[in-house]
Amino acid sequence: MLNLAIPSWLMIEAEVLAWEFMTLISSQLGPTELAAQAALSTLSDFAFQVSFSIAIAGGTHIAYLVGSGLINRATRAAQVLVFASLGAGLANMLVVLALRGVIPGLFSDIGEVWHLIYFLLPLGAVVQIPDAVATSLNSLLRAVGRPDLGSYVQLSIYYLVGLPLGIVFAFWLNWSIFGLWCGILIGQSIIVAIEGFYFWKMADWAKASREAVERME
Repeated sequence: MLNLAIPSWLMIEAEVLAWEFMTLISSQLGPTELAAQAALSTLSDFAFQVSFSIAIAGGTHIAYLVGSGLINRATRAAQVLVFASLGAGLANMLVVLALRGVIPGLFSDIGEVWHLIYFLLPLGAVVQIPDAVATSLNSLLRAVGRPDLGSYVQLSIYYLVGLPLGIVFAFWLNWSIFGLWCGILIGQSIIVAIEGFYFWKMADWAKASREAVERME
């Protein structure tokens, strides 16, 4: 069980710590940038609960189907989960965009902070889509007993691609907070591409079912 638990923990912590590092990095850009980052991070955490709930429910059901040997049903349920998470991400994006004029005032009445949050919200809204899909794909990896692959992908992409690119954009190109979020957006999109390709072309559902039976025995 530890072979499943530790990589699963790493998958979650890799993403959570990446967002925390973004807040630490933004503190070097100035108080206005830090305030805007705190607002967008809080908003994203709130939106994440929607996609994460879908991913946990779907992943648990799919894991049951895999362990029961119902491979065809498991693959269909996986497709439903991915499309449901995509719908959740789109819904989150649309809500954020619709409330763009309201959200900044919920966090600050300081003019500079308000305008920076308002400026960043469209990018923060777009991030919700790959974030939601990646969450469901990570849950699928846990469901088929491959959290190790997810931990490798999460750790390498977030800390070797996403955050370094964000730092380059923020400090070298002077894109500030916008650059940090661009880096994360690119990183999450790559995660979706890698994990999505795995399930599209490489996943062995029959092997996952056999391994699940072996673990239960």
